[in-house]
Amino acid sequence: MCGRIAYGRVVCGAKTRKSQPCRSKFEPGRDRCHFHGGLSTGPKTDEGRARIVAAQKARWAAYRQKNGGLNGGYNCHYPG
Repeated sequence: MCGRIAYGRVVCGAKTRKSQPCRSKFEPGRDRCHFHGGLSTGPKTDEGRARIVAAQKARWAAYRQKNGGLNGGYNCHYPG
């Protein structure tokens, strides 16, 4: 046992990759288990938010450089 008491906690119920409901228990005070967002709160401080923004910008810049532009090299507009 991992040390947590599961008494009074119900199953998560989120859809898994196999399209089955998740059978893990809710996190206390949450609606989902820790796999499906029960422990996720996102960045709370301004520094944390700035760090996420910088990481996303770097990731998208690398993606665009690798795939040739905003749309991965695809032209979304039909020739007119």
